[in-house]
Amino acid sequence: MNILEYFYFVLIPLLSTETLGTIEPHHDKFSKHEHFTAEEGHNVAYDHDAFLGPDAEEFDKLSPEESKRRLKIIVEAKIDANKDSLVSLEELEAWIEIQRKAFMYEAVNEYIAKQDKDKDGKVSWKEYEIANFGEWDNVEPPKDLVRIFH
Repeated sequence: MNILEYFYFVLIPLLSTETLGTIEPHHDKFSKHEHFTAEEGHNVAYDHDAFLGPDAEEFDKLSPEESKRRLKIIVEAKIDANKDSLVSLEELEAWIEIQRKAFMYEAVNEYIAKQDKDKDGKVSWKEYEIANFGEWDNVEPPKDLVRIFH
């Protein structure tokens, strides 16, 4: 059994809900998909995104043959750290942590790009304040709010 077959036929079934019991939904966002839904249960699209990271959308556009070819390269070159042609749980966890960080950095970069109005590559306090609380300069607070704080 090659490493790709091992991944599909051995590791994935080991990570099923039957093996692990009740699984709590993830609170971090690896994906635009929910990991578990009340109607459908486990959503494999979440796992697809968590495993492939920011490259998941690119994989969706590939033919099955090209997708398998690239997946094999990823598994052999990046996931199988000890090069024993097997993927251990520790290697899989390390890979998914790398993908989690990639999602986090991508989200931070998107946030900065969206909030950075002067395009200096940084979000100033003023830009943050406006993005999150709106513009308050030269605006009189409501009378009842003034009464509360005075």
